[in-house]
Amino acid sequence: MINLEKFMIKKNTTYAILVSLFLAVIGSFLIYYYFKMSWNPNMQNNDLTNGVPTFTKTIYGELDKPLSRPMDVVKVDDKIYVTNNSDKCVQVFDEEGEPLFQFGKSGNGEGEFLSPFGITSDGSNIYVADILTGKISIFDQKGNFIKYFKEQDINEVLVSPIGIRYMDKKLYVTDVRANKVVVFNIEGKKLLEISRANGIPLFAPNCVTKDDDDNIYISDSGNNRIVKFDKKGNYLLTINGSPGGTGQSKLVNPRGIGISKAGVLYFVENQGNTIHGYTLKGKKLFSFGEHGTDDADFILPNGLFISEEGHIFITETGNNRVDWYN
Repeated sequence: MINLEKFMIKKNTTYAILVSLFLAVIGSFLIYYYFKMSWNPNMQNNDLTNGVPTFTKTIYGELDKPLSRPMDVVKVDDKIYVTNNSDKCVQVFDEEGEPLFQFGKSGNGEGEFLSPFGITSDGSNIYVADILTGKISIFDQKGNFIKYFKEQDINEVLVSPIGIRYMDKKLYVTDVRANKVVVFNIEGKKLLEISRANGIPLFAPNCVTKDDDDNIYISDSGNNRIVKFDKKGNYLLTINGSPGGTGQSKLVNPRGIGISKAGVLYFVENQGNTIHGYTLKGKKLFSFGEHGTDDADFILPNGLFISEEGHIFITETGNNRVDWYN
């Protein structure tokens, strides 16, 4: 005859063990998923949507003052500043993409441009690089000229500044004709100069950015590659679309470059009409865009800027517009 009491105790014990095992498996899965979300930038929902940013809107400018060969873009507080190369000015938009005002005109004097290209901000003032005059002009946020950025060394090193980024109280400048990247403190003292990567001279470097460890990333446009250096200028790696960056480049004229808070390295492939996303160690995550005039298409994308809010702005010189992604 079955001992009902012993049977129930055995049954309850077995049930408790099964429940404990089930909860342990679920707990392990949740812990694994949490840590995967923490370190894998491709899983960060606030930066990527299924691996690719989402197109939001396009900025063209006013009908009587449209953008014409917009080169670079920066967002400062609630304003978006765009270098408008053909019209030798900077156009300013609000957060909705509506035009506010513009500043600058054709010329070689203070507050004037011959070929405005790179643009950045120290949080208060706006810096604009002119590749033809060789000057970097500083304006207030209303477009009033303040002064030129001056190098302290009497043997000035800049010839044709093209890409500029203000980061951690330093000004990073790419010089397209001198084939180098120079880092200055805000007073104009040269701190670092980079002119070679992996034994190969830079060729028409276009843009520059850095990560939280102060590693420096340069779009070496003429060599069709992205190159990474440590904060002392020591070469670390190459990204060119080939495995490990060691083979023949699959990129064509990379330009604008930026790093998101989630640690994704974005860069523009100008003549490939594509935007790429990589890890900071050089592993490809995704690409998006193709040649065309529709939303999320590109014709000759050039500049790229990632705002504090995580918005991605991309200028197109072929479609004469700025694309906004989230």
